[in-house]
Amino acid sequence: PECDIKVTCSGETGPDLQFSDRASKEFPFVIECKNKETLPLWASIKQLEGHRLKEGETRLLIFARNRSDDYVILKLDDFLKLVM
Repeated sequence: PECDIKVTCSGETGPDLQFSDRASKEFPFVIECKNKETLPLWASIKQLEGHRLKEGETRLLIFARNRSDDYVILKLDDFLKLVM
């Protein structure tokens, strides 16, 4: 059977999590993940913005550092669409 979520290797081109068509319908996000003590924020956002979107998808940056909570960043317009 096909796997619905693939975690890409470090340095591999494209989003860090790749979803099957079925998974994308349930969770329509293009995800970039960072686990760094010092996050180069704007460079990370630029990398995320380089990922192609399919119709209905939203870009999402997930980040953390050691012994901290995980956080997400998305564009304000995308956030407002989710909550309104």
